[in-house]
Amino acid sequence: MRGLGGAGALKAIGLVALAALALVLPVIAPDPGTTNIAVFTMMYVGLATAWNIMGGYTGYISLGHAAFFGFGAYSLGLLLNHLHIAPGYGPFFLVPVAGLLTALLAVAIGWVALRTRAATFVIVTIAFMFMLQLLAENLVTLTGGGGGLGLPYAHDWGGDFFNIPYYYAMLALAVLALLVSFTIRRSKFGLGLLAIRDDEDKALAVGVPTRAFKLTAFVISAALVGMIGGVYGYYVTYIYPQFVVDPLIGISMV
Repeated sequence: MRGLGGAGALKAIGLVALAALALVLPVIAPDPGTTNIAVFTMMYVGLATAWNIMGGYTGYISLGHAAFFGFGAYSLGLLLNHLHIAPGYGPFFLVPVAGLLTALLAVAIGWVALRTRAATFVIVTIAFMFMLQLLAENLVTLTGGGGGLGLPYAHDWGGDFFNIPYYYAMLALAVLALLVSFTIRRSKFGLGLLAIRDDEDKALAVGVPTRAFKLTAFVISAALVGMIGGVYGYYVTYIYPQFVVDPLIGISMV
């Protein structure tokens, strides 16, 4: 028991040290090269954690989450352009709106896709991803089509400081994803998702509302991915239909 207690204390100390390092990283290493890597590192931490809520806990492997990533980026971009939001810190406050819009899209897609299982579910999610990509390419007046969509550029953020606001935004979303995942894993809802992963028919037989649980996990996962996509779109300042596949497809294939 003492050994277990010591291991727990070491784990807690390690987590605190890691959190402290993440908070002060831009201060101790402010050069753009390091902070750029840090932005993408936090992005992938958040994406992997969000995807795991559906693909890991529930066992439903979604290869179409890139659609939610891209939808979040386009949602934020269109909001900024149509509402004429000035670049700076203001756009970050619209990131939750991009997440909410992505969640609504996930409800519609999940309502259809989650009627399937196993390989069929994988294929359906891929199909939805390419359908949304085609819509982005063909709705030229809305999305810019193949020419892409430009987002406001924060001209006042120059030099070594430029990446830092995006880093902290990605860090906040990564922490949010980890907290949501941690909470789900230790809840009755999380136990239900694990039961679905192990044997969905038995879970249904013992009273787990499998359809509602799967859809809820799908929507939560998509909302987090959509918010991260929104910050990514604002960071790169230019998005186009093909860009949505690359950042997430590698995680989905793991």
